[in-house]
Amino acid sequence: GPPPPDVLAAAAVRAAEAESTTFGASTISVLQLTGSSIGVANLGDSGFMVLHQTQQGFEIVARSTEQQHGWNFPYQLMRLPTTLGLSAGAQSDSAADCDC
Repeated sequence: GPPPPDVLAAAAVRAAEAESTTFGASTISVLQLTGSSIGVANLGDSGFMVLHQTQQGFEIVARSTEQQHGWNFPYQLMRLPTTLGLSAGAQSDSAADCDC
């Protein structure tokens, strides 16, 4: 059968990282819905919340957790020109760092 939704979500983040052609950095959240199943890949302080409507209002079924190295320093996918490179000790995050 088809891959589970969490595998598809993680694959989408890996593809975004691998196929990037512009320079910059960004947090990312991908939620894959297959039937009634969800899979999520989240990197940084972007996020999601899944709500279920009840007679009393809404209840939170699932939500993401922020990933930060420190205050106002979220995990991010990053692509820099080779001339800039990363300075010694600089943090470089990747799709492998996603919460899945």
